[in-house]
Amino acid sequence: MLCGAFMFMRNDTLEKTGLLDEDFFMYGEDIDLSYRILNAGYKIWYYPESSIIHYKGESTKKSSLNYVRTFYGAMHIYVNKHYGQGNAAVFARVIGVAISLRAMMSGLSRFISRIWRPVLDFVLIWLALSTIKDFWATHHFHQADYYENSEISYVLSAYSLVWVFFLWLGGQYDKTVKIWNTIFAIGSGTIFILLVYALLPENLRSSRAIILMGTISSAIIATFSSLIAKIISKSGKQLSTDIVTAIVASKENALKLSEIVKKSGLHTDQIHYIFPGTQTNDTFYTNTIALLPDVVKNLKVNEVIYSSEDTTMKEIINSMSKLESKVSFKIGGDDSLSIIGSHSKNHPGELYSLDENYILSSSTSLRYKRIFDIVSSLCLFPISPILWVLNAFDHRFLLNTILVLLGKATWIGYGGEKQDFNFLPTIKQAVISYPQSEKKLSYQDGHFRRANIFYASNYSFLLDARILIYNLFKLSNKIK
Repeated sequence: MLCGAFMFMRNDTLEKTGLLDEDFFMYGEDIDLSYRILNAGYKIWYYPESSIIHYKGESTKKSSLNYVRTFYGAMHIYVNKHYGQGNAAVFARVIGVAISLRAMMSGLSRFISRIWRPVLDFVLIWLALSTIKDFWATHHFHQADYYENSEISYVLSAYSLVWVFFLWLGGQYDKTVKIWNTIFAIGSGTIFILLVYALLPENLRSSRAIILMGTISSAIIATFSSLIAKIISKSGKQLSTDIVTAIVASKENALKLSEIVKKSGLHTDQIHYIFPGTQTNDTFYTNTIALLPDVVKNLKVNEVIYSSEDTTMKEIINSMSKLESKVSFKIGGDDSLSIIGSHSKNHPGELYSLDENYILSSSTSLRYKRIFDIVSSLCLFPISPILWVLNAFDHRFLLNTILVLLGKATWIGYGGEKQDFNFLPTIKQAVISYPQSEKKLSYQDGHFRRANIFYASNYSFLLDARILIYNLFKLSNKIK
């Protein structure tokens, strides 16, 4: 079989065998087509003199459960299609069971990798609170079994859950986390607990001292578990922790790519600049692209970044083929303010980007936006009769509310044509377009683009709330 990302065939072959099977959403369709081509009496040849760069795994990130469902679902379709009849039916069932088991294992592995840190934090915080509770009962009340007949265990579990929830909300379990974010998340959780504490009946109150000591303990535990996660993450990588980078680009583009690398938060010990042409006298450069293999070997470079604006794809591929297999390759340029690439053929691509100046590019902001959509949708349901009148008796607002609640759409988002926001952080299609959220007699050129950039750069929970309140009569807008 040939990879669907790069194959070449005669038109009459497709006419005889048929096009790609649309039962396959993604993955497996190229295997199926290759199988049908062979069965039609044709031969499939691999031609090694032509090369491309294929960013494997970019369509669906392999860390997602969506990948598991899509990939193994495609394998099921392929097996049932070609082996599900006649004598091969038993074989197909066996393979189907194997695929299902493998999918379950893969999904379970991904699920565990996502929840082990929150679960660990919850358990450690609960144990810390239980220890504090026993200490407080013994030394303050001078009675070891003071909380024996109370509901304290449920209360401490609730405290632990609240702190873990606020840690998640504050980005504690993202790839990169700052200690101040952790402290802020724990502090916010404590404030929430104290607010609820005042409303609780006497039998569900523990002690403000336990909450205070629990706050300190939770902050220490969260910081400690974050350090453990970093150590485990580093130990699981086969790459050197010391990254030495070579950037092949003109001086202007080299500085831009260097800024992207540094802003990505990746630890880079050294950056060497390589001239994309044949020769140069500029001391800015370490050497030229022709001598890049010697630079990589002598300076122990383990990451090479090419500028597609200064080197052709053919030159990049030729240069890659001359370097050691342990070197990771990335490509930037084309005015995209980003770099994409992969450490090896077995790893999906990584993206370094300057888009971090957009608040909406952070996973924390996207979580806030999702929580706002859920909370606001639940709040809108009870007043649906009023909203029905405000929206000119259009029932579409109920459908929109359900879509937003299910995560298929968002209340507030980008507007205009696709080119006005396709360069911005990706969010769901919006019911209310931010650029059209205020009344204007006419829109000047570039209005939608500027407004979308402002929204992505200045997003906040309160901004969405204000826009939603002022535009309750637009909840029945048709989602494009």
